Amino acid sequence: MPKRDELILKEEIVKTMALLYRKDLVTPTGGNVSGRLRGSEHFWITPSGLFKAELKVRDLVKVTLEGKGSSVKLKPSVETSLHSRIYRTRGDVCAVVHAHSPLTLGAALAGREIKPITPESVLFVGEVPIVKFETPGTEDLADKVAEMLKSHQVAVMQNHGVVAVGRNTLEALNRIEIVELTARIMTVAHIWGGTRTLSASQLEKIKHLVTV
Repeated sequence: MPKRDELILKEEIVKTMALLYRKDLVTPTGGNVSGRLRGSEHFWITPSGLFKAELKVRDLVKVTLEGKGSSVKLKPSVETSLHSRIYRTRGDVCAVVHAHSPLTLGAALAGREIKPITPESVLFVGEVPIVKFETPGTEDLADKVAEMLKSHQVAVMQNHGVVAVGRNTLEALNRIEIVELTARIMTVAHIWGGTRTLSASQLEKIKHLVTV
């Protein structure tokens, strides 16, 4: 059964990467997705340098939680250290999605955080902090993002990309898309005169929807 579960996981990673490309949330060789089975000591991640919309299950690279890849044919994503650090920090996380969401990144460059302004963004995302720029693929970046994700589900890496975590790839992808949609809504609101945020009492009432 574990082998079957792992195959399903790998198929979901490939599907998620293709969806990100079709939705213009990554470039042909940009962005990365990883996933693991709960309790596993390794995870699977997309490779570096291949066209992301046409990846096959066989292209994924198996990596230990310490970030060591097992493939000699394909190189794992340059952001492997970021994924491995997140998994070691968050035992509840089984999927990590790194996208290059244009409106979300644009908002971060302007110094604007994406706020929970809709019920969906309140329930599934919450606050989205901005991590100051660090060189991609470095331990410094991995440390800062993993630290931020201890208390958040999504973080924006300034001048770089957006990282979302989840119990599975669907949950992480959903968060990426909600954040980008929220950025789009905030952009339109800004054009029309400003964004109206939710009050503390309104936020609490929305959060109560999933606690009763």
